[in-house]
Amino acid sequence: MKTLDVHDKNPKEVSSLVEPFVDTDERPIEIITDYQHYSKIRKVVGEILNRERKQGKLKFYCLYNIPYITWKIYK
Repeated sequence: MKTLDVHDKNPKEVSSLVEPFVDTDERPIEIITDYQHYSKIRKVVGEILNRERKQGKLKFYCLYNIPYITWKIYK
């Protein structure tokens, strides 16, 4: 399983890291973000994954392991 850890990245570069990672055909994959309620990183990752899910391209679930959130993405 491939893992992308973005919890300590700059929020402005997160979308450029997450979008190509999600577009790969390899499944399952996981993305690790921070748990903070008002986190910009968490919001960006959530928006990207929700947009892809609405298009029917993927399914995912979240594991809340404080201080991180792990997004498990599968087909």
